[in-house]
Amino acid sequence: MALVARTRPDVPHLAGDLPPTTSFPSGHVTATLALTTCTAIIVFRATGNAWWRLISVVLAVAITAAVALERLYAGAHYPSDVLAALLLTGAWTAACWWATRPAPEDRAREQATMNPMSDTSSHK
Repeated sequence: MALVARTRPDVPHLAGDLPPTTSFPSGHVTATLALTTCTAIIVFRATGNAWWRLISVVLAVAITAAVALERLYAGAHYPSDVLAALLLTGAWTAACWWATRPAPEDRAREQATMNPMSDTSSHK
């Protein structure tokens, strides 16, 4: 069952075997974005190294953009299909962020090591 009944974009189809029910939203973009953003979140949780964090975010954006552009170029999707995929992935990203969050005592310890001057017990 199609969520939105409409024809594919009027562009040459590079993959003629595309089924007519796979247009909205883009599953390829959804899966790619979910995988890359959740990987970036795990990298953020696992390391404080700014370079690894930057690399994970750049790769997430670049890989997802490449997949989205390919799906548009191939004539498999409208831009709105890609946009819907980006919005759909927000829930998965939020779930990954929540599931990988540190325990409360670990967050307090992390905050203390990141900002040692914030200890109010030494103030008079």
